[in-house]
Amino acid sequence: MPDHIERDMELEVVNRTIDTYLSIFGNRWNLLILYELFNGPKRFNELKRALDPISQTVLARHLRSLLSYRVIMRVESDSGTNAVTYALSEIGYKVTPAMIDTYRWISGLEQVR
Repeated sequence: MPDHIERDMELEVVNRTIDTYLSIFGNRWNLLILYELFNGPKRFNELKRALDPISQTVLARHLRSLLSYRVIMRVESDSGTNAVTYALSEIGYKVTPAMIDTYRWISGLEQVR
């Protein structure tokens, strides 16, 4: 396979990876939702209160997005109360060290200014 075709294929994979990363971590609300869920499962209204002034519509949209990437999971209560909580999935927990490292890195940049 010619070098330029192989390079184009690699670039396509890199672009898809970056697009996925930015879809998950490239906006304020997703990061704040993940931060809240790092501290434990939360019900929808608990998240809404913690993330005030987020609207109900925006929160629902971002939760659906994070669910679609399987970073979080929706857990329905067995108690018959129709209670639903949102929690980090196994994949979500795996990103915790990277988020902590990113926080430390950004904090270091701010100290240099």
